[in-house]
Amino acid sequence: DSNNQTKSILILYIADQPVAIVSKDSFTPKVNIKGFSTIKAGLNVATPANDTEKTEFASIFLGGELPKLIGTAKNADALNVGGVEVSAGKFLRSDIVNTTDQGLNVRNNAGLTIGVDGNFQVTTSATAAKLYNSSAGSSVDLQVNRNGIPTTVLDNKVGINIAAPDEALDVDGNIGLTGELKISSTAETTNLSTGSIVSQGGAAFAKNLLVGGAANITGTITSQVAKPQLNDTYDLGEATTRWKTVYAKSIQADEIVGTINGNITGNANTATNLKNVTSFALTGDVVSPAVQFDGQVGSSTKTFATTLTANIVKDRAEPAPNQSDKNDYVLVYRASAEAGGETGLLKETRDTFVGDLG
Repeated sequence: DSNNQTKSILILYIADQPVAIVSKDSFTPKVNIKGFSTIKAGLNVATPANDTEKTEFASIFLGGELPKLIGTAKNADALNVGGVEVSAGKFLRSDIVNTTDQGLNVRNNAGLTIGVDGNFQVTTSATAAKLYNSSAGSSVDLQVNRNGIPTTVLDNKVGINIAAPDEALDVDGNIGLTGELKISSTAETTNLSTGSIVSQGGAAFAKNLLVGGAANITGTITSQVAKPQLNDTYDLGEATTRWKTVYAKSIQADEIVGTINGNITGNANTATNLKNVTSFALTGDVVSPAVQFDGQVGSSTKTFATTLTANIVKDRAEPAPNQSDKNDYVLVYRASAEAGGETGLLKETRDTFVGDLG
């Protein structure tokens, strides 16, 4: 051997090629023996080390096969897997619970079948991976350890962090969603406990909120801008359901209907009456009794009953020099006239008036 010790072995040859060696010791031969890089205690069958040795060994066997040990072995310490010696203890068994340090690959869409009756299957197809229980009416439970007690979290009702879910999906915690949330339920809401979406807390939206039906809000609405969808189309409140009080710094409207109390700055196109009654009267050369006006007192037509006073002549200044001038005019009153003529107070020149006196 490699340690210069003599070993006793029995070599079996076929066509001058060693095919088997029987040894009581395990050693590495000092002299190369084809097909035997090492020799172990027991019966050794030749294992070619390279392509040349494989060709030489294949030439002496019918069909070109390499030498093999033919027969039944009661046990083996290892198995040859792809030219590698693998310990027998590393293979899975069917009669005990197995533990493997490596992954398990099933290269078949039929997958795994589990159970005494083979009712649970893990399979796959080109379009889906499937967990299937073939027992009629049975479920597939997903369980976790809750304080040492196996607890189902996935059944006909799914509970996440909830031992006994009340809904088809019951989650105790936050839900993160990067896509859209689409709800096909058309359940109407009539109170805070009904509808297709029911929340015990608030809701925050970073973008628009579009409501196709009515919105019933029992609390306070705070908004930066509130405007109708179309101009001059929709109402704020109704004739039989009105706001009690509207507080605003300014109101711009084409028309205000109803009673207005308080001070108003600006102009109004129309008003039922003035706040205070105003008296109008003529004084001076023509006088009249006072006429009261506020928009409602008396009739809508106000007439001044006027009277000429003596002051129309008495308080006038005299001309200088104090004598008549041909450019002077005198005031006459004409009660009636011929057709087309003027009546009432009229003016005449001095010369016309004096000339007609004759």
